[in-house]
Amino acid sequence: MARAAVCTRNFVDHFHFFKSEELAYSGQGQSKPPKFPILNISMDLIRAPLTPSAQDGSEILLLVERHTLAKRRWRGVAEDGWEFGFDLDEPLRDGAAFFEVGGAIYVISQKPEAVLEIALGAPLESARVGWLIGNLHFSLELAGSVIRVADDSALRQMLTREHIAFSEVTSVFHPERHGHVH
Repeated sequence: MARAAVCTRNFVDHFHFFKSEELAYSGQGQSKPPKFPILNISMDLIRAPLTPSAQDGSEILLLVERHTLAKRRWRGVAEDGWEFGFDLDEPLRDGAAFFEVGGAIYVISQKPEAVLEIALGAPLESARVGWLIGNLHFSLELAGSVIRVADDSALRQMLTREHIAFSEVTSVFHPERHGHVH
């Protein structure tokens, strides 16, 4: 039995498939109009993450980009080919379990992306770096002794101009939720 928060199986989208000769149907010399096939797409519709359970099962990942993960409505395909539609009240987070079937637990896995890392130094200099990044309205992640920001040409120019050392890395980026977006 599959377990998911308000999940529907066999969610069906109907698409009409028209061929050029079917569109040209005039009704002359034909007994009935052409049939238009319906394309049925079967997927699971997820409305919320699973509540934590004590069951241990194999994890099947659904890889998602950060910008997609921030949305409430989207589609994704897990690494085993199982397709899911998401219609959420709140966006999911990296590591969230959202579906369980046959001992397998489906889990969101955010894709790594290009980020810039800035080593934190003295408190005053660290505050200045945070202010400069925030002044450009970019989100940041505080990760131990570094600040991570999404790789962007405006940030690179500002960091270079201000003589702030940074390194380019590929990492999963979890920005603080307090960023401001225009």
